[in-house]
Amino acid sequence: MRLLTSAILIASAGCGRAQPGHAPAASPSLACHTHGTVAETDSGHTLCLTRSARLEVYLHGSAQNRWSSLRLDGEALRRAPSGKEMLALGVTGGFFVADHAGTARLTSTRSCGRAAAPNECGSPRTFEITAIVR
Repeated sequence: MRLLTSAILIASAGCGRAQPGHAPAASPSLACHTHGTVAETDSGHTLCLTRSARLEVYLHGSAQNRWSSLRLDGEALRRAPSGKEMLALGVTGGFFVADHAGTARLTSTRSCGRAAAPNECGSPRTFEITAIVR
């Protein structure tokens, strides 16, 4: 029984995350959500949304080192108004609705000028998530 449990844990360890160089596949174990909120710390993850689900993205930078506007690739998500007021200085936000079944990718970068100290910009400097809509 212990061996079986270990095998299941090892096999499922990568579920819900995009593997470098591979298109994300919708894993049967990937739970789909009706609402999601992600931040820069979620970069590299794959999430599953049900149709009509709302997704909020908040990327935290600084006044000098902001994230670029979120780029949307794919047709499964569409941009949506949030109804929220102004975000805090240095925060880049994006608001989306899961429009129809498929896959979409959201990306952003944070460029630190040459004058920035190495630890001033922080990590990560790129953001990418994949959303699977079912």
